[in-house]
Amino acid sequence: MLGLALLDATSRECRSWLVAQQRRCYALAVDVVFLIGRLLSSVILLFMGLGYLVNRKELVAYAARRGAPAAALAVPLAGLMLVLGAVSVSLGIYASVGLILWVVFLVLSALIVHLPRPSDDGQERTSEMVHFMKDMTLAGLALTLLPSAQQAWPLALNIGV
Repeated sequence: MLGLALLDATSRECRSWLVAQQRRCYALAVDVVFLIGRLLSSVILLFMGLGYLVNRKELVAYAARRGAPAAALAVPLAGLMLVLGAVSVSLGIYASVGLILWVVFLVLSALIVHLPRPSDDGQERTSEMVHFMKDMTLAGLALTLLPSAQQAWPLALNIGV
């Protein structure tokens, strides 16, 4: 009898331990997925921002042609916003500021530069609509993350939380 009771107690303890391990593994998996999502979006927007800085001359001409005010100032400023936002979000350093930088850039870019105009030809209209929808989608996703940036993020430096 004593042996069965001991075996039953050991079995319950093992089950509890296994459940605890499963929860820890699941929590770690969720944290890793959140990190991968931050890194994917940050890398894309980092390269966009670097492109704005490296190809400034061409992008200033494009932005001016699309009606952006002060394009010579707006293009490098946009590149800087994207780069700072990428560093901020990927590392978790003032992440809410980085997300706000992204949202401001993306919404302004969509509305000022990429909103299709009646004068656009068919291919240009389609291209601008794709960019408009991409920018608004990314802005929406950044806004979705914004409330979580008020708390410590897993696998992040969490400076400025």
